[in-house]
Amino acid sequence: MRTFPVVTVVLALLMQWCAVRNAEPAAAVHPDFAQVHVMTQNVYDGIDNHLDHPNKLSETLVAVTATDPLARAALHASQIAREHPDLLAIQEAVSVQLDGMPPQVDMLSALVNDLKNLGKPYKIIVAMKGLDTGSGNPIRFSLKDAILVRSDLPPADYVVKDRKRGLYKRSLNPVTTTASDPNDLMKDFANINFRRNWMFVDMQLRGHAFRFVTTHLDWILTQQDQLAELLEVVGNTPLPVIVTGDFNHPYEDYPPLAKAGYRDAWITGDGATCCQLDMKDSTPMRNEKIDLILLRGGVSATSANLVGAMAAPCSGCTLWASDHAGVVAGLVFTSTFNFGVVSLLIAIGGLLLFAGLLLGVSRWLRRGRQ
Repeated sequence: MRTFPVVTVVLALLMQWCAVRNAEPAAAVHPDFAQVHVMTQNVYDGIDNHLDHPNKLSETLVAVTATDPLARAALHASQIAREHPDLLAIQEAVSVQLDGMPPQVDMLSALVNDLKNLGKPYKIIVAMKGLDTGSGNPIRFSLKDAILVRSDLPPADYVVKDRKRGLYKRSLNPVTTTASDPNDLMKDFANINFRRNWMFVDMQLRGHAFRFVTTHLDWILTQQDQLAELLEVVGNTPLPVIVTGDFNHPYEDYPPLAKAGYRDAWITGDGATCCQLDMKDSTPMRNEKIDLILLRGGVSATSANLVGAMAAPCSGCTLWASDHAGVVAGLVFTSTFNFGVVSLLIAIGGLLLFAGLLLGVSRWLRRGRQ
């Protein structure tokens, strides 16, 4: 049985090769690495501060309708189509139903349909409903966040290995201006809790495996607790991690991000994304950089720019798609965690373990004959 040591050497070489592939170099990135483009966009629900009392549903409907969400979805689609990111994170997609009828407005579905009509199809990998005023009201508002992927990619180019989503333990209620458990339906005005959430996918795209995350944090009371919860939920992986979303505060306001190894993908310039207070004023009003793409591990940004940062060049049309500009980044992977390689090594390890057992049994039988 002289073959066993040879197989052991082969396994050792394979493990060393995999370790080199997964090591994060300190030097420059090899120019031949494939790029992945990701984007985050708060599409703007139009609700603003109108939904601060359950009797204001009609007033809120007027406010949302005035922003023309379907026209804005079409404008978003044209802006996204120009960037054509591989992965797209969406926050605040509003849906409006009247008297239990099918939705009058479904911004997420409209966005997907408009992108398809532009020849840039996307499909939803994971989505979650946040705020939902409930079916018991004649006017029902709900908000969705989602992660989408280009559906025109060749099937061999990407594979989704896992996906998860969840609500934060506490979220802001704009009526009571307190934070509460979004699942505690006994709380006053529980149906108007913002129900902030997180979601992620573990996937391999063009040979690079990573975790892609999106979220939308509250702006007061709970944001630091939500961030701590987010870091615990999404950080338990050896994969490079890409976290996107509307954080409602700048990167510098969240010291735990840097401590946990998350870097801002933004490269140069102020990158202000929020907030366009007057949707009909062509003058940009953004002065806060709160929509972020964050990176941890073996992934780096080669480019980053704003999307929808200028008013639409038209007269009498919707000037702004959102009160937030989107952010798109081109990424390269300085380490490669390949699901296929890992599976191969696990299989080889299993075979070698089996071979070792056979070798042990063979030696035991030989001793028994002596």
